[in-house]
Amino acid sequence: MFTPLEVRTRAVSTAAALMVLGHEPIEIRAMPDGPAMIRFAPSAEADLRRLLVARQRIEALTTAAK
Repeated sequence: MFTPLEVRTRAVSTAAALMVLGHEPIEIRAMPDGPAMIRFAPSAEADLRRLLVARQRIEALTTAAK
């Protein structure tokens, strides 16, 4: 049986986008080696995947425009 995993990010922009889409962080933990770790419930995974695909697409489009 598969147990859904929580979504973790250190990118403030990704965390902010997830919040705009209605997800609230379940924990924000300061990390000694750099940016904070921001945790979201497993329900944020589908929106995270959509964000990552959109980011890849816009990066490809801007590269092609050069």
